[in-house]
Amino acid sequence: YPLCALAVSDERPVSTQSTWDCKVYINGHVQHQSKTHALLVISQLIKTMRDPAISRKYDERHTQYLNALFEAAFGQLKIKDIEQEVKQAAIAAAADCLAYFGDVLDPKGVDDTLTIILQRLDNEHTQDKALQALDTIAKSPLHIDLSKVAAKVIPTVKHSMAKQSQGLRHQTMITLISLIRNSGKQLERMFYLNLLGLFNICK
Repeated sequence: YPLCALAVSDERPVSTQSTWDCKVYINGHVQHQSKTHALLVISQLIKTMRDPAISRKYDERHTQYLNALFEAAFGQLKIKDIEQEVKQAAIAAAADCLAYFGDVLDPKGVDDTLTIILQRLDNEHTQDKALQALDTIAKSPLHIDLSKVAAKVIPTVKHSMAKQSQGLRHQTMITLISLIRNSGKQLERMFYLNLLGLFNICK
């Protein structure tokens, strides 16, 4: 299958050679739609390189492509002052990288990605997309450890329950269930007590 490296950072672009070349150089002068489309392509390419639901075997020949794609997605994810559409696409692309390759990516890169996704929960414009991202990672067959993340989602549960948005409340519950299934045994007793407390308040 063809592999493609896309550079969506404002720095010097990454270039790789594979079945066919595909280079998307995006800088501050290119419209944000191009960045968004590139990030969407990254999500799709990641899924063609490996399906952990079928096999967790990893071909190390793909490492250079994987790192280039992840670095491109993470490069956009960590930017605070960026177009909303690009920010949401970056969240999704980074989440797909973790869901499909979280076991072989640099642990620091994984932790940094989770930290930023949690920060996006604090912004009402990216909250829903961040919840979807955590849900995607939690449902991964790789069983990425999200026990430390789950406890930090509680404030988001409290916030979403107070909102009128049915969609946000629904996504919050879906993500919460996925996190519990992912890390239930590692979660501390206080997590469940806090969660029960929130549901009692919402009655």
